[in-house]
Amino acid sequence: MPPKVGIFSLKDDLHALAVQHRLQHRFGVDCVVVETDDLVVSGGLTWHVGGEDSEVALRARGGAWFDPRDLDLIWWRRSSYPQRGLPDGFDEDAAQLVTQEWRYALVGLLRTTFRGVWVDHPDRVRAAENKLDQLRAAELAGLRVPRTLVSQDPAAVRAFCTEVGDVVVKAVRGLAHRPQQTSAMDVAVVDDASIRLCPAIYQELVPGRRHLRICCFGERVLAVALDSEDLDWRWDLTRCTFEPVDLPAPTGSALATVLDRLGITMASMDAKVRPDGEVVWLEANPQGQFLFLEGLTGLDLTGPFCEFLLESARRGQAGSAQGSAVAVV
Repeated sequence: MPPKVGIFSLKDDLHALAVQHRLQHRFGVDCVVVETDDLVVSGGLTWHVGGEDSEVALRARGGAWFDPRDLDLIWWRRSSYPQRGLPDGFDEDAAQLVTQEWRYALVGLLRTTFRGVWVDHPDRVRAAENKLDQLRAAELAGLRVPRTLVSQDPAAVRAFCTEVGDVVVKAVRGLAHRPQQTSAMDVAVVDDASIRLCPAIYQELVPGRRHLRICCFGERVLAVALDSEDLDWRWDLTRCTFEPVDLPAPTGSALATVLDRLGITMASMDAKVRPDGEVVWLEANPQGQFLFLEGLTGLDLTGPFCEFLLESARRGQAGSAQGSAVAVV
């Protein structure tokens, strides 16, 4: 029997809709989308505990209700954005309360009822987003990582910058709905009070203009090289050139090890190629963007990603048939 898939993402998310369309029309798979930031307007849920009533229901994009226990796989793509469509006059605390109540109720309903495969479990995704864990996992996997300091001690930061030379600064987490830009660090113009506010990631600047965005779908690795003079290429794609590239087999194996150490099955990873050709690993985005690369290069990523989801779901079905609840997390 073809697996049933649920995608949990944002309203009108092109990644979710492209994958749903491909699953339905090329693979004949029943696929529903739940828009996690539009639940106030278009969502709905029902969950019971105690008594004889065991009804569990969620409302999908388009208004149809479904039972999440019927799903074989959940692609948990996006869930941390604020709720849309709140009534006029809601203050910040009320808006945050509504967003939090929806998020906790949705996750709790799925944790207690869904017994299929997660790509990936929200607890594992949240843990894998920690950049300190990522850097350690990459280093243990044998990948070259930049020299890095995480601190809010002005003396330690200034000593690191003096020793390393050119340094960039990044947020440890940042805001999920407001991506933070990587920027060069000029320690001479930053005062101690600013450094003390909170820890930040201080990292050696990797020279070169060749960047890599690497899509890891299980053990399948698809990479695109981006040439840009910008330190952070994401903010002006018109200044980039793109081309699909093949990575050496040992690199692909190391990236799979990073996923395994982080407890996730997919990620979009960033790296940079030094002028001498050495690849330096930078970070992993557990549910990172990949569809834009398909439009810019013609490289089919939606198809391989759908195949990865279906393979994961079928492994889960096979495990359930043997009498065990399987979750790929």
